[in-house]
Amino acid sequence: MPPSTFLCLLLAAAPLLAPAGRVHAQGGFFPTPASTKVSTSWTISLKADGHGAQQHFGYMDGMSVSVFLLQSVHGPTQEGLCFAACFYCTDPCTDFYFGVCILQVDSSGFLSWPNAGTLQVVWSANRDRAVRENATLSFTASGDLLLRDTHGSFVWSTNTSNQSVAGMTVTKSGNLVLFDGKNLPVWQSFSHPTDCLLPGQQLVEGMRLTPNASATNWTSNSQLYVTVRADGLYALVESSPPQLYYQKTVPKSGNRKTYMTLTNDSVAIFTSSSSDNVSTLETGSTINITAGGMGYIRLESDGHLKLYKHKGIDGWVMVQDILKGQVDDCAYPTVCGEYGICNNGQCTCPIVNSSTYFKQIDDRRINLGCAPVTPISCASMQDHQLLALSNASYFNYVDSRAALPQMIDEESCKKACLQNCSCKAAFFQYGGADHTATPKS
Repeated sequence: MPPSTFLCLLLAAAPLLAPAGRVHAQGGFFPTPASTKVSTSWTISLKADGHGAQQHFGYMDGMSVSVFLLQSVHGPTQEGLCFAACFYCTDPCTDFYFGVCILQVDSSGFLSWPNAGTLQVVWSANRDRAVRENATLSFTASGDLLLRDTHGSFVWSTNTSNQSVAGMTVTKSGNLVLFDGKNLPVWQSFSHPTDCLLPGQQLVEGMRLTPNASATNWTSNSQLYVTVRADGLYALVESSPPQLYYQKTVPKSGNRKTYMTLTNDSVAIFTSSSSDNVSTLETGSTINITAGGMGYIRLESDGHLKLYKHKGIDGWVMVQDILKGQVDDCAYPTVCGEYGICNNGQCTCPIVNSSTYFKQIDDRRINLGCAPVTPISCASMQDHQLLALSNASYFNYVDSRAALPQMIDEESCKKACLQNCSCKAAFFQYGGADHTATPKS
């Protein structure tokens, strides 16, 4: 018999979770190297004139991009896919970002018509601090790559001044690199991932993938993240402590840091230099990056880890939901928003005995979640009560370490939650001799 479960929601409490062609590149593949003691700068502008200005390309989805440092995947003067350093924005283009993009070019180095779909941004420097038009990106004589806003205020830098930087490039693998006189990397974007992982890039122990807030909002969604720890891959909700919704543990040997990478045919986790200590994610079907184009992994704003692949005239296509089959559609933390109940992919608000204690935030977008009908504060804790939902589950039931083993019955679990103002819900599970309670802030 499966274990019985109860999810208790604090009535009228605070939310359980926060609200889950015309382009031309500046000439050459490298800017003026810092070793010449001459600064190079680019101005973010939608105008096609002026020093360092780039012509722009508008996408069908309202995105605009300006590029430099184009690097063809197949070598110089080759048409097809290329990586580039880019400035990008969404109409009406009041906010601009600097990053690395994937583009399609013809044999003359101009963007070609397949770009009419959606801009592919695989790394961003300033997701959480957009700049305005006429902001400046400078490659300084001291070897620092520096982004300043319109009026000169500091926004972002590689912090590489006086570290013998000799030049900058975007590699064929999509890595923005500042290198020294021996062509060794001093700084590289691969060591500072945002939401994407490219083939050959390593998500090393301690690094995170953090999604954008949405498909149209380029700021980061700091609520969700995927990280690598010494014993494997973890997907979590940011809280105190973090709440787990997926884990893939692997045997560990040696002192080498564990890392995840996208190979030509799998998503692999390496725990040592030995090929015996490699574990692949069970993706449900074979990944084949080399057959027919380029691919990359992106952590989406809903917590899904998806593989995208370029398919010629069809452009970029999502070909695999990597955790599908391991994480149920209803097991993603923000699938139904705050206080939402998910059943077979459908979202509703909690209802017990025909009583309505919560209302939908938006009747037309029920996945945004629910709000308490009667707001309360910690000043009225004596008036709080818990609403019991039978046979319900919670996304981080997979994390046994989150449970409080001393809670041996449902009433003890309820009492502990009611006495803690930061507790907004409690998940209690019992079956046989095993009883666990998990408070939710």
